[in-house]
Amino acid sequence: MNTQSARTDSRTKDPGLEALSRALRSSFRLLQLFILILLVLYLSSGFFTIKPGKMGLVLHLGKIRQKEKAGQLLGPDILEPGAHWSWPEPIDRVVILPAGEQTLKLNLFWYNEGNRYDFGGRKTVTTSLIPGVDGYTISGDRNILHSQWSVNFKIEDPVSYLLATNAEAPQALLESLLARSVVQTVGRMTADQALLSEVNQFSTDVKTAFVRDIEKFELGVKVLLLNYVEKAPPRQTKDAFDAVTNAGNNKEAKVTQARKEAERIIQTSKADASRIESEAEAYKTRIVLEAQADAKTLSELLPKYRENPRLFLRQLYFEGVSEGIANAKEKFVLNSDDSGARQLRITLESSLKYKPKEKKKEEEK
Repeated sequence: MNTQSARTDSRTKDPGLEALSRALRSSFRLLQLFILILLVLYLSSGFFTIKPGKMGLVLHLGKIRQKEKAGQLLGPDILEPGAHWSWPEPIDRVVILPAGEQTLKLNLFWYNEGNRYDFGGRKTVTTSLIPGVDGYTISGDRNILHSQWSVNFKIEDPVSYLLATNAEAPQALLESLLARSVVQTVGRMTADQALLSEVNQFSTDVKTAFVRDIEKFELGVKVLLLNYVEKAPPRQTKDAFDAVTNAGNNKEAKVTQARKEAERIIQTSKADASRIESEAEAYKTRIVLEAQADAKTLSELLPKYRENPRLFLRQLYFEGVSEGIANAKEKFVLNSDDSGARQLRITLESSLKYKPKEKKKEEEK
């Protein structure tokens, strides 16, 4: 018994074993510290910041994290700009989405604008479209049309937007839907309508079809503005198309000028008609007043005429002759004397007015 106790005491007091035990305890403490540091780093990696103009959603084990209050779910937890924390991946995953207005450009139907040059350094245009390089659409009358589009939209329901689109490329579905709307709409129109006569209607129909598809797929997006940015016929027919366009513009300019000229003539004619009517009305008024004055004068003279017609006519004659003589510059008077012989008397203007020029000069001297 004593021998066995002695052997045990010798083992416990063995310096090698004590050193190994201390080394193991130190390693274990270091391992605990290392695990603690890793745990702290792991948890601190869950802190993130959402910048202004953005919003976020947290996917907790693949499901959208909900707001909770007093054990009740209040809907999706939509994160606003600022600092936030979530469990690091793979437990949670943060999806950042734009919160404001966005712009999506569609150049799928536009031709390749890369410059091509011949050996002389001159810019050339290919004689045909190159599939896979030049984009285009075909109109209802089987013509080729190039177009560029842009749409301004806003995410109103981020949950629906995230579920309906791919988080890695969320605008890919919107671009596909917009392209589909353009193809369907242009297929119901002629090239002339899409390029010239019904451009606004074309844009409106594309927007209507695009919004209808967005609502159908429940994307949670509101379309603010759709722009028909650019339109063009095939480059190979541009000169002919420009000639037709210029002819149409010249026609419209001449029609507009003719309408302005017609309006001017109408206005001038109305003004002349109004002036003539005013002059006629004034002439009518003057004639009526003169007639009324003459009638009043004759009414006043009629009693005198009835009393002595001969004397009245003689007096009226002398008044007329006197007025005529007073206005005449040269007067010839034929009168008879007491014997009945006629005498001729000529009354001329004052002799002062008819002095010879030489006499006038002498008098002036």
